Amino acid sequence: MMIEKYNHQKEKDIQLLGQRLHHYSIQFLSKNNNDLQNISQRIKNSIFQYIMSQQNFITQIQTKIELLHPDNILKRGYSITMKSGKVIRDTEEVEEGELMITKVYKGEIQSVVKK
Repeated sequence: MMIEKYNHQKEKDIQLLGQRLHHYSIQFLSKNNNDLQNISQRIKNSIFQYIMSQQNFITQIQTKIELLHPDNILKRGYSITMKSGKVIRDTEEVEEGELMITKVYKGEIQSVVKK
C-alpha cells in the first residue's frame, strides 16, 4: 500500500513536471518567436532604408550626368570648336587660313581662321 501511494505520488510529480516543462517550453518559444519577429522587422527596415538611400544616390548621379551631357551644355549656349575632328583647346592649335567647325546646339558652323 505504501509503495502504491509512493508510486502514485511520483506519477503526479512527473505529470506536474511534464506540465511545467510544457508551459515553460511554450513561454520560451513564444518569447524567442517575438524576438525573431522584432529582429526580422529591424532587418527589413534597414534594408528598405538602404535601398532608398541607394535610389536617391542613383537619382543624384543621373541628374549630374544629364547636366554634364554635351547636348545639354550646348543647349545652354556653349559651343565646341574642332579642327580635323579634334577639339581646339588653345589658339596655338590653329593657324591662319585653317578650316574650323563649331558645333552648336542646332547644327554646325564652318569658319576660317583669320588671325
